[in-house]
Amino acid sequence: GSLVNTLREARPTGFLGVPRVWEKMQERMKAVGAKGSPLRKRVADWAKAVGLQYSYSVMNGENVVPWGFMLYNNLVFKKVRAALGLDRCRICCTGAAPITKETLEYFMSLNIPVKELYGMSESSGPHTVSIDEYRIGRSAAKHYGTFSEQ
Repeated sequence: GSLVNTLREARPTGFLGVPRVWEKMQERMKAVGAKGSPLRKRVADWAKAVGLQYSYSVMNGENVVPWGFMLYNNLVFKKVRAALGLDRCRICCTGAAPITKETLEYFMSLNIPVKELYGMSESSGPHTVSIDEYRIGRSAAKHYGTFSEQ
């Protein structure tokens, strides 16, 4: 229950959370959003639709900025990032277990792309992370393969 408070205080430039951490954040944010007024919910839905469109555009290498993105970025996304303590975060990652497409898309819709990381604690932690070239549900290990596959 204190992770978001810690993030707000630390304001990290990089954050790695197991999928359950991202899922709990998503659940809490959805619960808070459900308490909002109908107008606020409608604006949030529009913003998330535009944010997801933009994030998919970046993910696919198109970098097309949809109409309204800059407005929603300033009115919604930056405030959400600040509320989570991720306003200075340049890279958000997940690893150690599979993460659902729904959770990845939820954060992408808020202009918080969560990159999948592959690694093992037995060999110093992270091995690969898809930073520039990432796909939902496709970690760097799946993208580049393993030594036995090459």
